[in-house]
Amino acid sequence: MHDFSSIMFNGKSSSEFGLFLPISGRVVGYPAKQKVTTPVPGVNGLVDLTPYVGQTFQERQMTYSFIVADASMWRRADEYTTWQNVLSWLMSPSGKLPLFDNYDPNYYYLAELTQAPTLVSDGTNRFTTLTIIFDCYPFKVALQDEGSDDWDSFDFETDVAQFNKWTINGSRTIDVFNVGENTVLPQLVVTGSITIITSEGELIPLNAGTYDQQAMVSQQVLPVGETIFEVRGQGTLQLIWHREVI
Repeated sequence: MHDFSSIMFNGKSSSEFGLFLPISGRVVGYPAKQKVTTPVPGVNGLVDLTPYVGQTFQERQMTYSFIVADASMWRRADEYTTWQNVLSWLMSPSGKLPLFDNYDPNYYYLAELTQAPTLVSDGTNRFTTLTIIFDCYPFKVALQDEGSDDWDSFDFETDVAQFNKWTINGSRTIDVFNVGENTVLPQLVVTGSITIITSEGELIPLNAGTYDQQAMVSQQVLPVGETIFEVRGQGTLQLIWHREVI
């Protein structure tokens, strides 16, 4: 079975249902650009506003064609029960959930199955191939948070060795790199009492606690590339984020 792999979704592995994924059964879709354009009187064609508002992308699709490799789970007496369990596994979530593909072990996708799965028989009135198409968030997300000391997954070509936790005793300049391809909203973990001073001069006072992405949505974001800001006070600051790449 070394030529087969699997996916993990909604808390279960495809292999739990007797479904195995050959290397050729995977089609990785990539997101198309979304251009923001507008007509302008006296100008030929459309004016592209994307450089001013930022580049966005459409959703991507991930297609998987599984082989029914565990015949004991798909006997004629049991196959419809198994099929109902598969449908419940894939179709019951409302909204996107993490999709783990062991062919790409360092990242996951945010995915939802909105299209009906397809079953193809081998001509003996048995279900032999199951094809599903996930609609996914445009970017795949790194499993490890930035600043992790897991050297087994460290990529010397794309990763940056950096700290993500600092002790603040007075004033300190923080320099971090978002080496992904999309702006991210980090989680902030604070002890003591500190104030972040952004590069635009905005003051963000923070007491001890954990501040998730939603709470910080209008305040501290990490654009692609280098971000430098100042922190004052007494305590510690930790930024937790996961890179997003195409």
